[in-house]
Amino acid sequence: MIIDTTRFGGIEIDENMILTLKGGLLGFTEATSFILIDHAPGSPFRWLQSAQIPELAFVVIDPFEALENYPVEPLTNALKEVGIPEGEEMAVGVIVTFRKGPPGNTVNLLAPLAFAVDSRIGVQTVLHNLKYGTQHPLSIINPGTSPGDESTQNQGRLLIAPDSISQV
Repeated sequence: MIIDTTRFGGIEIDENMILTLKGGLLGFTEATSFILIDHAPGSPFRWLQSAQIPELAFVVIDPFEALENYPVEPLTNALKEVGIPEGEEMAVGVIVTFRKGPPGNTVNLLAPLAFAVDSRIGVQTVLHNLKYGTQHPLSIINPGTSPGDESTQNQGRLLIAPDSISQV
């Protein structure tokens, strides 16, 4: 399957790599199919690219890279609400905003994305009544491992294997 994008050109992917976001993204409810593209080897950043809207792509990061005690229970509950059974492995992402001026680079901890790894179904939820905001300063506290350390590098992450994606 080929996905047209404005940032990456045409990308050939295996259809099994599509992530389905129930209800779409806040402000983009018509965008429900996405793929994740690694930004660079060893980078904590990934691109959440719409499979339906070529110009719609966001940089995302695992929130645990920016905050050690991010809540998991509300995300598990949000997945249960869209029919994902309890206990399925979950991957979480938050949208990153890069700015040259104040407030600088930030992450949206208020509205995370949670995906069930096996079914590849996810949801964006708003963490009401918690202390998180849409412009939490980005500072990587958990820079990960060296690119060759496969034992911990990919834990909890939805990755597109290099052999399942190619630029056309």
